[in-house]
Amino acid sequence: MMREGPLCREAAYYNDDVHFSAALCRMLELKNEVLLALAKLPACEHKIDLGSWSLRSAERVQMLCLWLQSNPAAETLDLSRCELPLRGGGAIGAALRENATLQHLVLGPNVRLPVQELSGKTPVRALNLARRKYGALAGCVLSELVAFNSVIETLDLSANMLGQRSDAGCIALGDALKVHPSRLHTLKLANNYIGDVGALALIDALAHNSTLQTIDLSGNEIGSAAAIELCTRLLGRTNSIRRLCLSGNGIDAAAAASQLKHKLGLTGLILEL
Repeated sequence: MMREGPLCREAAYYNDDVHFSAALCRMLELKNEVLLALAKLPACEHKIDLGSWSLRSAERVQMLCLWLQSNPAAETLDLSRCELPLRGGGAIGAALRENATLQHLVLGPNVRLPVQELSGKTPVRALNLARRKYGALAGCVLSELVAFNSVIETLDLSANMLGQRSDAGCIALGDALKVHPSRLHTLKLANNYIGDVGALALIDALAHNSTLQTIDLSGNEIGSAAAIELCTRLLGRTNSIRRLCLSGNGIDAAAAASQLKHKLGLTGLILEL
């Protein structure tokens, strides 16, 4: 961390007193951050609530990630008041892939992620996480875990809020599909306020995935034009999708079916409008 920040320049740079003074001040700030982190992140406690310790700082997120990777005794970590940005959530999700002890990550009131089940360390083939109040941040964290889960076959995230913040959680799931979780064949995302951008991101990700067979996007906020576009993209590529559910999105089903009729007749895809 130090050499990526205040000590990242060539030695001659610090011959200037202004540069040297600024670097020294930054080093002292980082020292205080490390000491604070040591107090906030003990190695032996089983339940940790970081209170209002802000995680908007990249350095703090990095320290938290290193702590998680060290496999401390903590089984529950509460970040619900930590102002964690989406990018920080992705970093923490990646760090949790190397953690074998944390059971629950708390991201908000009654918003808990089952870490070991999502990562596959606790092997669960069908994971039902419907109606858990998961928003964009939870989506960014869990996507990093699901991406490398080699056990899960069915993931139900219905009736959450993954469409929040411009479909950020849904886009993160698309990135997870690109990594290609090896057994995932059913993904349920009904009633998540997902819009056109999120839906198209998911469909585009399927060009990199050869296991997903069913994707449920019913009851979201996908428009007719986007629905036709995503079906056209899906039908124009080689993939494993056999069922796409888009009902309950306010789509003009008759018009969409008419436009897609010829292509659908040439495939085994079941399209629910």
